[in-house]
Amino acid sequence: MMQPLDPIDLYCERTSALFWAEPVNALTNLAFMLAAWFLLRGMDRRTPADLRALAWLIGLVGAGSLVFHTIGQVWASALDVGFIAIFVILYLQRALVHLHGWRNPGAGIAVIGMLVMSAGIAYAGRAPALNGSEIYLGPWLTL
Repeated sequence: MMQPLDPIDLYCERTSALFWAEPVNALTNLAFMLAAWFLLRGMDRRTPADLRALAWLIGLVGAGSLVFHTIGQVWASALDVGFIAIFVILYLQRALVHLHGWRNPGAGIAVIGMLVMSAGIAYAGRAPALNGSEIYLGPWLTL
C-alpha cells in the first residue's frame, strides 16, 4: 500500500522524484490560476455565489495540480484529484440547473449518477492505456 509521502511517477514527463521534474505540467497549471484571477476580477457582490465558487475552484484546481506536478507524492495527488472532483460535482449540478433548467433534486440525482458511474468504472479495473485516469471517464461520459 502506498504511503502519503511516496513518490508517484505516472506521467511520461516526470523524469525523477525531484521537485521540478514535471515543468510543463506544473507551468500549465498557472493558466488555471490566471483564468480564475480574471474571472474573479470581473465579479462583484451581485455575482451569484455559485459562480464565484466555481471561479475560486478553478484557481484551486490549478493550485492543487501545481502542487501535485511539482511534489509528485501520493498526498499531493489526492489534493489534485480532490479539487478537480469538487469542481466537476459543483459545475455539473449548477450547469444542469442554470443552463438546462433542471430543478435541484433532479440535478442532484444526476450528480449522484455520475459519481456512481465513475466509481463503477474505477472499480471495474485499470485500463493500461489510461494510466490510472479511469476515474475521469465518468465525468467525460456524463458530458
